[in-house]
Amino acid sequence: MIWFDLVTPKSVLFFEPIIKEIKRRGFEVLITARESDGYKEVVGLLKLHKMKLVV
Repeated sequence: MIWFDLVTPKSVLFFEPIIKEIKRRGFEVLITARESDGYKEVVGLLKLHKMKLVV
């Protein structure tokens, strides 16, 4: 399993194609992100790109 802890919207955009390629090659991926009042951009962007995550 490969774990990505994404903390900025820029990291979501940068790692999205890498994560998709890793999954295509058959590896399991865990994506984590933080969410709180006033800090929802990363989780919103991950959901927009239909990426499963753990908050």
